[in-house]
Amino acid sequence: MRTTTRLRTALAVVVEDGRDQSGVPAAHQVSWPTVQRAVVVHAAAELVEPEPTTVLGMDETRFGRPRWRPDGVHDDGRIRWARTDPWETGFVDIIGDQALLGQVDGRTSAAVQAWLAARPEASGTRSRWW
Repeated sequence: MRTTTRLRTALAVVVEDGRDQSGVPAAHQVSWPTVQRAVVVHAAAELVEPEPTTVLGMDETRFGRPRWRPDGVHDDGRIRWARTDPWETGFVDIIGDQALLGQVDGRTSAAVQAWLAARPEASGTRSRWW
């Protein structure tokens, strides 16, 4: 099914204005994935790179409990299982007014370093991020 740009924009604006995203599809007679895609596109256009901050805070948040996922097969044919923990690391502006600056999956140093490395340089130096 095709949707118009006007409808996709309206779906995203309704969610942005505070309506629960789960109720929007029924009200507009579209599917949930259609609303989700509209929100993602709208957010990408609206969101901008945060300004560098003088004090960067990081917080790890666990969502739910550990889960097990299939991870190959043992030599004897049994399924090998790997434990996954649903962690995310959030970056916040502690003393400024920007609040949440970004969020990445995981809580490893590699995830933190990747997020920091992806930030644009500020005044010719990255030191303002850390």
